Amino acid sequence: MEYKNPLQLIDNLVGQANEYLTNQMVISRPAVNVSETENSYCVQLAAPGLKKDDFEIDLSEGNLTISANKGHETTASTGKKFTRREYSFSQFKRTFSLPSHVNTDKVAAKYEDGILEIILPFIKPETQSEIRKVKID
Repeated sequence: MEYKNPLQLIDNLVGQANEYLTNQMVISRPAVNVSETENSYCVQLAAPGLKKDDFEIDLSEGNLTISANKGHETTASTGKKFTRREYSFSQFKRTFSLPSHVNTDKVAAKYEDGILEIILPFIKPETQSEIRKVKID
């Protein structure tokens, strides 16, 4: 391959090195927003380009773990020959400690427009029974 511009050669070498590195295991940390309402926490994780089936959400031992593993598209699978590839598919894993007042039996999730949203409802406090006096012995 002949280059008329030396910068084109450098750009091509950098691109090839970049492609090699992105073909290796790429671990990233997608951005997360956590908000609180009166009844729940809402975790929003930015993960565009994935499908809902790419995610795994686990609740275990007081932790919420969100992970995804999306394989790298190959030339054979897409039929495309990339001359430059600056974004890649990757895997990630995020773990958050949950407070004890989260009702893990009622957690719900949806994925829409590149945002994974997880609702962590609070355990409703028991309605306080009538006030009673305790006798002191």
